[in-house]
Amino acid sequence: MHIANGQWYLQGWDHLRQAVRTFHLDRVSDACVTDIAAVHGADPVPELFAPTEDEVVARFRFPRAVAPLLSDYLERAEIEEADDALAVASLRLADEQSLKRLAARRGGEVELLEPAGARRAAAAWAAAGLAQYTPES
Repeated sequence: MHIANGQWYLQGWDHLRQAVRTFHLDRVSDACVTDIAAVHGADPVPELFAPTEDEVVARFRFPRAVAPLLSDYLERAEIEEADDALAVASLRLADEQSLKRLAARRGGEVELLEPAGARRAAAAWAAAGLAQYTPES
């Protein structure tokens, strides 16, 4: 998966064209895992998905009790031991702003530590959401 200009893309094998293709995620429907053998491992990775020097290592702290709720993130992360109740995860990302939803969904339990841009993006996103509510008169 890749995000570019606010759009999500999925790299995958196109069985009809017998080649690796990049799909606009909004246009994918009825995706499913098949038992068809993958035979495209030697194909070049499209430039959009190639590792870049722009990759960011993000770090976030979370209570161990919420680890099962973070499994999508933690399966790709390196976990550091913080203490008995907390852990810190390091995760490579192409877009540091992608963690703002992670922080928002856990109601303040997940703390973004690095990079500073991820912290700012999460704070701005939360502030924009809060601004949508007006005090009741």
